[in-house]
Amino acid sequence: MKKLFIISILIAVVSIATSAQNGYPSARTGHTLTIVNDDLYMFGGEEISKNKSTRSIMMNDLYKFQPAQDRWEAQPHSTPEPSGRRVMLP
Repeated sequence: MKKLFIISILIAVVSIATSAQNGYPSARTGHTLTIVNDDLYMFGGEEISKNKSTRSIMMNDLYKFQPAQDRWEAQPHSTPEPSGRRVMLP
């Protein structure tokens, strides 16, 4: 009996934009990210608060990061605006 071995290798290159221009999104967790063409879009999440006694805020904003310009831009919302949300991991 012959054995079949499948090896799958995924290499991801990640760089952090340290000089991104003003307009960057607030610190958050539970957001979603997607890449469209060469731009990165971030939606929603839960605001990370330094003060543990304050209630967390569910975000409903949309930001676009353009790596070629090293710039974040807030994107306009549709009408009506979507509700704030975050991703819940199992």
